[in-house]
Amino acid sequence: MTKTINLKELFDNFEYTTMQSYENMSVIGIKSNENYNNIDILPLKKGLQMGLVEIGELENANVNTLNVTNNAITPLLILDGEELIGAKQNRIANATYIIPPKTNMQIKVSCTESGRWNYTTNHFKYSGHFAEANLRKAKAQDVTESLKTNGIRESNQSRVWNRISEVSNTLKVKSKTSAMREIYTNNKAKINEYLDNFKDENDTIGSIILINNKVSGIELLFNRTLYKQNHRKLIESYIPEAIEQKNEDYDNESNIDVDKFINEVVTSKIEQYEPDGIGVDVRIESEDIIGSTILLENNPINASFFRKIKT
Repeated sequence: MTKTINLKELFDNFEYTTMQSYENMSVIGIKSNENYNNIDILPLKKGLQMGLVEIGELENANVNTLNVTNNAITPLLILDGEELIGAKQNRIANATYIIPPKTNMQIKVSCTESGRWNYTTNHFKYSGHFAEANLRKAKAQDVTESLKTNGIRESNQSRVWNRISEVSNTLKVKSKTSAMREIYTNNKAKINEYLDNFKDENDTIGSIILINNKVSGIELLFNRTLYKQNHRKLIESYIPEAIEQKNEDYDNESNIDVDKFINEVVTSKIEQYEPDGIGVDVRIESEDIIGSTILLENNPINASFFRKIKT
């Protein structure tokens, strides 16, 4: 297995942009002195649009498993939390998967539309959204625990549905099928108010996202083009959390929390797991943080680090 990543060295190579803020949410861009653009990889959206990738239900449909066919000559990248819509019900990826070229395989997913179990399309389409941030946090904790106990990237499906219901109720979302994506579509104007204040900046490969001056998560895509394509969607995924917490009191010391969060990330215990697909799945966990980094050919591809949801 590939040698694990040194997170302290990784973060030591980062530079940070000036904080952008709106209401109770702030974003700090991340730049790196390293060049991470040497891996040829196919994004999910492009693969589906070009007809090189086909994702569908199993012959005996299963809520938490899908079939992926990558007909491209390059590896396919499916990012943790990316949503697929259609088929019998909408799903999100339980982890970041790198699917080898010319390969058919199954991946673990979570349902994000509990009120439907009938075909609307034969195969899945690209949603244009990531799972809402607190949903991803809960899922990350459950998937990591599942890896530790049985080596499978299983989520707690009931917990996923409960989180969708919780945020839908708070944001007054109306959905006939309890679809997660309608959290975004029903609140498009308010979400865009936030989004328009968090511009993608030149040369960034990631962001630190703060809610009420506390770090909620760090998102990294170690390729400038890939990050640029996903910046708005990733930031969008944290906005429901910001709206939920808008009326809470909070401290003004954001810089202190950023330093503390990063220090906890780089000093957390690291464990490696065999991937579903290719690469290496590196997981970290501490008392307050859960996260993962996906490596391919010794290069980091994608990383997410979250503040845990307290239960």
